[in-house]
Amino acid sequence: MMNSLLGALESGLLYALMALGVYITFRILDFPDLTVDGSFTTGGAIAAIMITNGTPAWISTICAFGGDY
Repeated sequence: MMNSLLGALESGLLYALMALGVYITFRILDFPDLTVDGSFTTGGAIAAIMITNGTPAWISTICAFGGDY
């Protein structure tokens, strides 16, 4: 039970950061920039492809961070 609550809290905090980034670009800057949404999916795709091809997860994560730039 406690493990699932911590997982839900972790996911909620990550999505809150993404929502904050989208809110800032849409409302405060008044510029529709979807880079935040695209970078999450690009990083996830990079990590997933590298992991399925046999690369260790920690190296895949570092490459996913680098691939977003």
